[in-house]
Amino acid sequence: MSILIKLRENKDFTVNEEYVAKYLIKNYRKIRELDTNIISRKTFTSNACVTRMCQKIGFSGFQEFKLKMLEEVVNLENEEIHFDSIDIDGKDNTKTVIEKLNRLSIDSLKETMLLQEPDMIDTVVNLITEKEVVDFYGIGASYIVCLDARYKFMRAGKTVNCFEGTDLQHVQAINSNKKHLAVLISYSGLTKEITDIAEILLAKDIVSISVTGYGNNRLVKKCKYNLFVTSKEALVRSAAIYSRISMLNLIDVLYFAYSNKNYEQVSEKIRKTKINKV
Repeated sequence: MSILIKLRENKDFTVNEEYVAKYLIKNYRKIRELDTNIISRKTFTSNACVTRMCQKIGFSGFQEFKLKMLEEVVNLENEEIHFDSIDIDGKDNTKTVIEKLNRLSIDSLKETMLLQEPDMIDTVVNLITEKEVVDFYGIGASYIVCLDARYKFMRAGKTVNCFEGTDLQHVQAINSNKKHLAVLISYSGLTKEITDIAEILLAKDIVSISVTGYGNNRLVKKCKYNLFVTSKEALVRSAAIYSRISMLNLIDVLYFAYSNKNYEQVSEKIRKTKINKV
């Protein structure tokens, strides 16, 4: 899991800890040269503040943080990822919109790759393989991702449910049993209709997987397994742009990992369901 994304997305930092996090994001490639004295001086904070910030994202202190950060820097050596948050605004001309949109879309895919843990992907793929039925839940832009997932896994031979209406999704959750696997998609992880469905599934002990932006949101807390995509999307925007791209990419990862695990069976299903164009 990317430390830089943890720094950017943590909602529990104090104002001073936020200063430290932003400084580290901006200067992460210089981490080898940094210590608590330098960081506290540059951010007008204290050594204790730097230590507390490191502890809030799961490290014992700055030294452990620095060692893990050095590993991440090595992995990112040939990658250009902009971890700062920018967005398209009303003052941008068309040329700037094109440039920003391409940069943000590419960065979203790269960040989503950093957030993926192969072991978790394998666990989810095993569950998709084992369960008889896969139910996808999502509203709005997330429902579009559900449709894409339904099409791919249906062609691969899985029995898949994906209903547009929240009332039908609610009924599907109530009618689920242990043969079902639930995949709940919500970028914010706060969509009430989806978190209500997660509650139903939890009460029925149905295995559920969340797909959300990185963070410990309400949906994550209600699901047994969690997959994350980039959190660059501004929640105040009316259209899901970067989150949709990232979620579609994640569905592709799951699909191809599933196809590789069940290669002969999936290949045969794809061959049989191919539409021949005259």
